[in-house]
Amino acid sequence: MNTSTLPDLFEFFDGARMSKRSEWRCRRAELKKAVEKYIHGEKPGRPDTVTGKVSSSSISVHVEHGGKTIDFSVSVSLPRGANGPVPAIIGLGGGSLDRSLLAGEGVATISYDNNRIASETSRSCLFSNIYGNTGASAQVAWAWGVSRILDVLVDERDAGRNDIIDPTAIGVTGCSRLGKGAFTIGAFDERIALGIPHESGTGGVSAFRIVNTNPVGPNVKPAQSLSSAWSEAQGWFGTVFGNYRSNVNVIPVDTPGPPDPEG
Repeated sequence: MNTSTLPDLFEFFDGARMSKRSEWRCRRAELKKAVEKYIHGEKPGRPDTVTGKVSSSSISVHVEHGGKTIDFSVSVSLPRGANGPVPAIIGLGGGSLDRSLLAGEGVATISYDNNRIASETSRSCLFSNIYGNTGASAQVAWAWGVSRILDVLVDERDAGRNDIIDPTAIGVTGCSRLGKGAFTIGAFDERIALGIPHESGTGGVSAFRIVNTNPVGPNVKPAQSLSSAWSEAQGWFGTVFGNYRSNVNVIPVDTPGPPDPEG
């Protein structure tokens, strides 16, 4: 494949076209594998052991895999007078969360320290403590961390120990570089009910092919170029993307949005 036009979302890589809604699950799986192969690197599945606790103020996560162990936690803010499991929004870096507004709607907030899971500038982090240097992007590591939070929420609910947060009503949000993360997190785990990426820029919602042509009008700030985004923080992409950043037209997938001036 080598085309400057956006790939057809509903056409399988073998050329067959989707004809019914039930085929979307297979197409989604195909797209996810391609994103891992060409852009972000592989997101590992559920580790050998995931346990934790859910309280009105925090969620703790304990992970064991391949003889290695890590622990992390996230803070929780519940709406006043919360009764029974409530929906929640995960905020990367703790930002992009209007807690008062959300609490007024009966929504809890979860502050996620994504940099503890993986740094954008160093591949030494909790994620790499488990998996080593896989070449996966920081965004994939952030998504992996959120998936472990969801594991705990679901498992504790099923064990009758989580009547605080509803794991079927979880959203995720972030702005700029954390908007990139929110976009990837929502795409990689179907248990996320709502993704709200803000100003995610290049490496987020903005389509690679459109960013490369950068069509803007007068007095409009252009989107960050791929070469600039790659140089600024290679952790935004997997190491594999280095093979394609100068020729994104050969990648059989792309993101859905117009150029976004933020990064």
